[in-house]
Amino acid sequence: MYKSRCVYAMMIVVVVMLISANSSTALAAPAGETPIQAAWLTERLPADTLAYTRIPHPLGIFATPKGNALDPALRSPVNAENVRKIQQGILGNVLPLIPDLDDPRIRFLIGHVESPLELAFFAAPAPSVLLAMHVGLDSVAALEAAIAEFAESEPPLSLAAPIDAAGHGQLTGLPAPAFLKFDASSGLLLMQIGPAVTAESFRAVLATLVPAANSRMTAIEQQLDQSGQGWFLWIDAEKTLPVAQMFMTPENLAKLQATGLDKVRTAGIGWGVADAKGRLGIVLDVAPEGNRQFLPFVSNNLNLTSVGPPDAIGMLSLPTAEELARIESLFLESMTPEDRDEWQKLKDDLKAETGVSVEELLSALGPELVAIFDAAGDYGAIRLRDPVLFEQLMGALAASSGIAPDTHRAHGKTFYHWSMPGDLAIMDAEAADQMGPASEILMRQREHIYWVQDGDFLYVASVPQPLFDRISKSADTRIDRWLKDQQHIDTTSSFLMLTGTSRKLPMRLYHIYIELLQMLADLSETDIDVWNMPTADQLSLATQGVVGFTVNLGDPYVSATMTFESNPGEALLGSGGGTIAVAGIVAAIAIPAYQDYTTRAHVMEGYYLATQAQDAVATYHATDGEFPPPSVAAAMGEGLTGTYTESIKVMPGSGVIVVSFFAEAIPDGGQLFFEPSTDSQGVIEWVCSGTLPANHMPEDCRDNEVPEEVHGGA
Repeated sequence: MYKSRCVYAMMIVVVVMLISANSSTALAAPAGETPIQAAWLTERLPADTLAYTRIPHPLGIFATPKGNALDPALRSPVNAENVRKIQQGILGNVLPLIPDLDDPRIRFLIGHVESPLELAFFAAPAPSVLLAMHVGLDSVAALEAAIAEFAESEPPLSLAAPIDAAGHGQLTGLPAPAFLKFDASSGLLLMQIGPAVTAESFRAVLATLVPAANSRMTAIEQQLDQSGQGWFLWIDAEKTLPVAQMFMTPENLAKLQATGLDKVRTAGIGWGVADAKGRLGIVLDVAPEGNRQFLPFVSNNLNLTSVGPPDAIGMLSLPTAEELARIESLFLESMTPEDRDEWQKLKDDLKAETGVSVEELLSALGPELVAIFDAAGDYGAIRLRDPVLFEQLMGALAASSGIAPDTHRAHGKTFYHWSMPGDLAIMDAEAADQMGPASEILMRQREHIYWVQDGDFLYVASVPQPLFDRISKSADTRIDRWLKDQQHIDTTSSFLMLTGTSRKLPMRLYHIYIELLQMLADLSETDIDVWNMPTADQLSLATQGVVGFTVNLGDPYVSATMTFESNPGEALLGSGGGTIAVAGIVAAIAIPAYQDYTTRAHVMEGYYLATQAQDAVATYHATDGEFPPPSVAAAMGEGLTGTYTESIKVMPGSGVIVVSFFAEAIPDGGQLFFEPSTDSQGVIEWVCSGTLPANHMPEDCRDNEVPEEVHGGA
């Protein structure tokens, strides 16, 4: 009971400190061109970490370059000076007027923290929290002076003894033991709090904080925030879900188990920057295959085209007939006999009226159902999965309706037109009588569908003109490449995707940012220089911005993410012809074409395991000024294996890292290579390449030359 109360009280103290820092409008002073340092602990998490969270510094998430659209503006020297003035104004003119912030711990967080706040949670041998941050203090004496002010807080906090020469100390006054370690040269402050924490156990934890990425967390983090400045929460679900299930009602537990989500291995949620675009989303590692239940794997290939860069694209991935039957059976198990009969009746009626069943239609078409908005107009596209079966189904539909499509030859293509009775044409007699003579006129309305086959896709519209313009204007823009290069969205595993461009969005964001600076300057009674802030044109900001949403069902990750330039609220800023025009597309479950994405996931395991060898090579080179000799190189790859990764070897003399996979994990074979080179400051940079098929390679490994020393045997 005492331990549980201590842990509870300790958690309250930590949370209050963090919320106070995160909700405050005051910011830490910038330090040079990069005012806020990136996360440090994320790359050094111990293997027994239960959960990790990163709470961004306000200046880090809003005013620090992170690799997205506003970087040129945030790097402006005038901007940096304006931010510094606002910070000083807030510290001097705002905080003294807010009594609730008159606390030494809050003043410490506000005045000294220069990084995100990182917390790692552990369960064994007893609950504890490890806190990491960088502070703007350059000596142990400065830290001791800051902590001395904590004696004014409630409860009063103090050092048990002066911080020793190695930077170690102990805080007293908290409900649980708390030990700290401070590195004055870097400003890194680490602290662990927990009922069973001792000086010895704290030092043991510190010894495990070496650069060795937690591959399970890193794989998820890289999809949500690569900047180290965003908000991120990761949970080892394999360790936490069994405990959570003990407190769930039987009904909720049954629902969780029915979906297979009780077998989730890890989970992450975050808001940051990934692949040069803002990301907000949630990612679940739900493999292996047997746990997917209602969530199949999806594999798309959007090798269709548009007339120039499209304004917007929407996509829905359709299931196969087999996958529909599997999902259908799972739902039917939980339905009443009456509901099952009603469902079957609907399917039978559809077959009777059209001559085509749902299963036959899904066997002929899909998986990609796409809405395209481009220079030719607005139209749709659907992959022709089985051309022969499609012709048979069109014949059956024509026979059942008594209406066959007519054809028209234009632009060297055959266009099809189907004129079907409209909704009013099939109204019953009673409804027609109620409408009177007008019903005869209204019943003449028809539904018109036009389509043309181009490559693997049928392009469909309600009038033929967009289809004509597709041909005459040369639809030669590959949509998959546009999505990757311009929208920075990978739709390989998407079963639902909406994305488009908004004109002038980066410029609007920049202007809104300047307005925010002006507002903060007013509130803090500070004079800033707006006149010399560069213009959007001087900064060469992009003329278009990205807004998108995707739901991915991949192997092993299921995710829902929003893509934007800097802030999720940008979806409200789009206006004009470039705004997303996709609406009304309903989610469906896509086909289980698993192989490509499965192989890529296997490759990514080796990709992330190789980072441990990279760290070893870099450390050796920094110390000895050369790449490791045979005896040292051989040891660097020992033990670096995985479920799909057979070996990771370091080549002596060159430092090239070779990643080999088990044959059954990579059907087409191949290896990954990481070649090191040093820049003018002696810092190692890595170039990834490989001999795997391009569609199985990580994006940054494609189109790179294989290192010369392995080329012959690759």
